[in-house]
Amino acid sequence: MNEQSASQELLGKCRRLMTGRLRRSFSVMLRQLNETLFEMSISEGSPAGESRYIDTIRDIQFRRRELELRFENRLSTLFDSYASGRVTRAAVSTDRGDASANTPASATVVHSQCAAVLMQLDRRLASLMGPGRTAPASNPLLPEHVYTAFDEACRDLESRDRIRPLLLLLFERHIAADLQEVYREANELLEREGIGAGAGGAVAA
Repeated sequence: MNEQSASQELLGKCRRLMTGRLRRSFSVMLRQLNETLFEMSISEGSPAGESRYIDTIRDIQFRRRELELRFENRLSTLFDSYASGRVTRAAVSTDRGDASANTPASATVVHSQCAAVLMQLDRRLASLMGPGRTAPASNPLLPEHVYTAFDEACRDLESRDRIRPLLLLLFERHIAADLQEVYREANELLEREGIGAGAGGAVAA
């Protein structure tokens, strides 16, 4: 196996680790969303209000696998687009409008909290993606991008606008909260494979 093929295989392992872990977090979030909506339906003062919550619960239950796949596929597509050079961080920020304007504060806070581990991961991914790739533009799964994938996965949920505050809260509790561990595991995988995190993103000997 040549060096380019080995790098692509390792990028694939990294993608599967990160997207698989985040899909599991998303699945837990959907379960919690349904439980919370059920509790809200019980405390709702009107039959019409209760019915809206029940309709959303049914929508989530019926489409659960579809929602999980949509989230995971968006993350995988973004990762592969970065790896192939078809998409850059700048391009993603303008995809579907100005992402920064719609990104919740929790994603920005998590980015700051994960700064050290993200810097290592950026450099390792840059070294795998080939010459000319700079570390700051080499990580497709930043917190802001994960939120964009989450938002798109939930875009047509029943009563989405009404439950948006709850969606943001559960994103913070069940997805954003797991990101530092996801980044740490990805770093450990690449380190085991000899990928260094030096300033130049060099592959370790």
